[in-house]
Amino acid sequence: MRLSNPAKNLPKLHLLGTLMVVFTLTLMLGGLFLGQRFADQINFLNKLEDSVTLQIQNQLQSEMIALRNYLDHTRAQSDEILRARLIEQVDLAYNLMNSIYQQEQGLRDPQEIKKLIVESLRTLRFFDGRGYYFVDDMEGRFILLPTAPEYEGRLMPDNQDDTGHFIMKGLIEAARKPRGEGFSQYRWYHPEKPSQMSDKLAYVRYFEPFDWLIGTGDYTYEWDKKQQEVAKNWVRSHRFGQSGYITLFDVSGQLLVSPGNTELEQISSNQRSKVEQESLSLMVLIATDGGGFVDYWFEDPTTKELRKKQALVDVYEDWGWILATTIFEEDFNSLLNQERQEFSAAQARNYRQLLIGVSIALILSVLASLVFSRWSRHLFKTYHETNQAQQLQLQEQAKKLQEKEQQLRALAFFDPLTSLPNRRSFMNTLSNRNDSCEFRAGYASLLFIDLDNFKPLNDTYGHDYGDLLLQQVANRLQDGVDGNCFVARLGGDEFVVLVDDAGDNAQKAFSRTEEVILNLQEDLADLYRLKDIQYPITISIGATVFCAGEKPVDVLLKEADLAMYASKAKGRNGFTFFEPSQV
Repeated sequence: MRLSNPAKNLPKLHLLGTLMVVFTLTLMLGGLFLGQRFADQINFLNKLEDSVTLQIQNQLQSEMIALRNYLDHTRAQSDEILRARLIEQVDLAYNLMNSIYQQEQGLRDPQEIKKLIVESLRTLRFFDGRGYYFVDDMEGRFILLPTAPEYEGRLMPDNQDDTGHFIMKGLIEAARKPRGEGFSQYRWYHPEKPSQMSDKLAYVRYFEPFDWLIGTGDYTYEWDKKQQEVAKNWVRSHRFGQSGYITLFDVSGQLLVSPGNTELEQISSNQRSKVEQESLSLMVLIATDGGGFVDYWFEDPTTKELRKKQALVDVYEDWGWILATTIFEEDFNSLLNQERQEFSAAQARNYRQLLIGVSIALILSVLASLVFSRWSRHLFKTYHETNQAQQLQLQEQAKKLQEKEQQLRALAFFDPLTSLPNRRSFMNTLSNRNDSCEFRAGYASLLFIDLDNFKPLNDTYGHDYGDLLLQQVANRLQDGVDGNCFVARLGGDEFVVLVDDAGDNAQKAFSRTEEVILNLQEDLADLYRLKDIQYPITISIGATVFCAGEKPVDVLLKEADLAMYASKAKGRNGFTFFEPSQV
């Protein structure tokens, strides 16, 4: 190409070259900016998706913990309700007996009064027909037994249930307590299963005029069933998030509660669709294998469309239930979709800005490059500040999640009143140490500690004083043992101490255990300063010495518990080692 007038055309060529350079640089910088922005946005969306997923899982875990706490509380209430109803029924019968005695005393022969009292109680029924009154004398003779009148008049102080527990002796012992009343647990034949014994709780009162005891009882699992219905009704009404709810079913896959589709509660597992059967089978498998998260498909009862859900499943062994806290995937997908839409809109705006910048660069040439340079610096600065703010926000969210997880862990494994490890933490520790090779090298011992005369403190001064006492006892227990001991609170006024490395043989283990017990008795013997009073307390201790790995942890705990009750039976304020005869 020849230039006819180089002096005239050179500025044009320079301008054209400058415009081409500016245009090229503009496209390169704009493309680089958009590419980096796109990559950062994709990375942000991925992190957001992980964060939202983690939030959902944390919410499911929180709901599972709350559900288990509610079920534990509801299950514990069954015993409280049963005890209150037993006391109510026995008090009615006792007042009736006393009224008859006061009216007829001196007017009738004592034998006639006894017969009148017995016959007035014989036909009374309650607890849906299961409940009745029984009367025994303090020597162990049946006076009134409506379900087996052929035993009335017979002396049977040594009658036992299928566990070897002496039923009559237990009732007499309860009636002989200082207040002349008490509870006794044993097993007895259920009317619906005459050949099989079931756990039963009885309440008795001593009737002094005839040296009798009057009582009644009921089967504990009947009251468990009532509380199970209470729990099911609560689960049916409970919701969380936009679509979260709780599902209950048994290990066979039979739905007990299905708030998402209550019709499923009425049909058997083999009547469900293939998708539902596969989903339930998967959740049962994961729950019985230790629990965890599971993704599955759920058929919408209205649209009949399959919708994806996520659930956290676990087993509630006390009632044989499988628990599932569930939520629809759409709950967290909606947030991601919104972010994607905003990202697409931002990309369109960026393209328009790029075209405007290129046009200005082509028209204004060098001046446009300067404007573009300043504009680019401004954009990068804005992007950097925005990115930093987003990172700080994510870090703050992660910190809050960690704090919440720590709080939930503290609630799950530590007693909130005393800050000691709770029953779950203790059972985990005992099980882990019982299974470890290092712990198997020698002997260890387990102490079951119960406070004597704790209930009178609560009854007289209130539970605030009782809580202060429990906190001080916990502090003294921790201060009274060395680093080889593990202290925990099981509940109420019951504590346990695991003595590690008690000795390499049984004799040393017994000596070491007795040394620990004597130290604890000495440390806990001083008066307790509770607000405006000083209160004395003693402890009853049951101990069992064992070689690690030889017995299951629940057997060890039961042995220590039995030894503790044996210590109380000897007069309290003492300790007793477990012996097979205590079973």
